[in-house]
Amino acid sequence: VGYRGACHLQHLTLYIEQGMTTFESAGFESDYNGQSSDGKARMVFLSQNLGVPAGSACLCVFVFACIDAQDAADMIHTVTGWDFGMEDLLNMGARIWLLMRGLTNLMGVRATDDILPPNVMMPLDNGMAAGSTLDLEKMRTEYYELRGIDMNGIPKKAVLEKAGLKDLAVRLHGGM
Repeated sequence: VGYRGACHLQHLTLYIEQGMTTFESAGFESDYNGQSSDGKARMVFLSQNLGVPAGSACLCVFVFACIDAQDAADMIHTVTGWDFGMEDLLNMGARIWLLMRGLTNLMGVRATDDILPPNVMMPLDNGMAAGSTLDLEKMRTEYYELRGIDMNGIPKKAVLEKAGLKDLAVRLHGGM
């Protein structure tokens, strides 16, 4: 689930699923199993919250995959002087993600767009992922709950307001 389709630059999922990094300081599990639907929604949620600020800071995802997540929060603190920690970094990513998703919702994106083509979901015949199948509906439902998105694929009004995006909440849900 992304705000601009299946883009590998808005998250750090690849590095986590391939076992290249774990980002434990950001709340990721150290023994993540990329061939299972279990825990994938939470991993993508955290991965986006961590990866989106990297894009906003023009920090190459290849570099970001080589540092600890706490290093990224420390960099922001060092450059700005703000009292800025890991929770702030993850909240920043969530807010940016919600803003971008809400804007695409205004352009017509809905839950029906949060799918993968059938050929991507077919199990492979050989290799490390041979026979592996994922439960896309389970992962999407869990992800929507974590992100605070309704079943139409739109961030809930209260979630947007809590993130400081009241104007967007009004545009998507009406009211004042």
